[in-house]
Amino acid sequence: MCGIIGIYNKKNGEVSDLISCLKKLQHRGSDGFGLIKYSNRTYREYRSDGAVEMSTVNQKHDFKAGIGHTRYKTSGSETIEGRLNELQPLKDKIEGGHIYIAHNGNIPKVNGHDTSYLLNYITNKKGYCLEDILIDIMNMIPGSYSLIILNRGTLYAMRDRYGVRPLCMGENEKGIYLSSESVGLPENSYKRDIKAGEIIKINSAGIQNIYNHINTYNGLCLFEIIYFLNEESWCDGINIKRTREYLGEKLAEKENYKFNEEENVVIGIPNSGITSGKGYAKKLGLPYMQYISKNKDAGRTFILMDNETRVKACKKKFGYNIDGLRGKKVILVDDSIVRGNVMKSLVDNLKDCGVLEIHVRIPSPPVIDICELGIAIHKKEELIMNNKTVEEVKKELEVDSLKYLYINEMGGIIPSDSYSQCFTGEISDEFKNWKP
Repeated sequence: MCGIIGIYNKKNGEVSDLISCLKKLQHRGSDGFGLIKYSNRTYREYRSDGAVEMSTVNQKHDFKAGIGHTRYKTSGSETIEGRLNELQPLKDKIEGGHIYIAHNGNIPKVNGHDTSYLLNYITNKKGYCLEDILIDIMNMIPGSYSLIILNRGTLYAMRDRYGVRPLCMGENEKGIYLSSESVGLPENSYKRDIKAGEIIKINSAGIQNIYNHINTYNGLCLFEIIYFLNEESWCDGINIKRTREYLGEKLAEKENYKFNEEENVVIGIPNSGITSGKGYAKKLGLPYMQYISKNKDAGRTFILMDNETRVKACKKKFGYNIDGLRGKKVILVDDSIVRGNVMKSLVDNLKDCGVLEIHVRIPSPPVIDICELGIAIHKKEELIMNNKTVEEVKKELEVDSLKYLYINEMGGIIPSDSYSQCFTGEISDEFKNWKP
């Protein structure tokens, strides 16, 4: 679940602009980052393990065009050297110079690095122009990929015809911008989303649409809407913050437990459970209090690669207002429960704070399956809901009640074609039957 950025400057721009945009997408991955900038027929490359840091990049040289990538690791090497070699943008040579590619998504059934698969496909098509090769990829590979490509100072952007991963474009007086999310664009520059099945080209001639596939879907990943997208982003016409609030309201509408404002308090789990929690509380007329806070240096534990690391991180993730919590009956609202590590840690700590009852409310369905298109859920055995009922998970979490919001209860606000394998176990026949 990576973040990708592209900038084409109308004049030459500063590297700090590229870094600034990339940092805004840090929630999409912090395993490493890379950027490529182009000016006067010269490319300059920077790659680093870990989070995006301005200090690691040489800022002496301005640039005409550049792309960047912040990595959320779903596969690959376990060594530092290996990770650095895998950091995007990846590069190779084609006729007329180098090509660099930044990819957000995951192509199923590919052995090895799926971005390398895309790059190799491009470079092995001898005698074809780049634009024709990209159209061929669009027709051949169903997904999932949002791509930004740099070749000879020209940027290309494309989004698979299901639109599984987000990608948008912005423009201001300084330049033209591409980003995984609108929150990654410079302020007030958002122009539109790259459509599913669309390829665009950006250079001195401006923005050119070079292809639109005739068969496309509104297949934005449901987990993006619920969790990954920054709530300040818009994507495919969806206001992420309002959508999460609405899902909290829908969750409240199905509530049959008798809560009251004298005894109960609603708490949204930082950060992606807060907005749904407030929507839930407002709908039921219950008090909302932010008695749980996220510690400043805590990242997203879901995207950590191994369970031992995730469990350790969960224990350090939150701070608690003990005086506010003591003696309360708490309703916890979080965006989802995947492996259960975060929720188990929260429940244990809340009991230590003297909480009398804990009720968990989730404004999304149970996560019951792997994801083949870009989220690091590789085995069903990782999932707390694997082969369990809601009642069994409630007992495992040691909470007083547990309720979810199911897809058929979402009230039509979610696109009908949303990719939802992790929630439903379903994937389209085209993905099932496609072979590299």
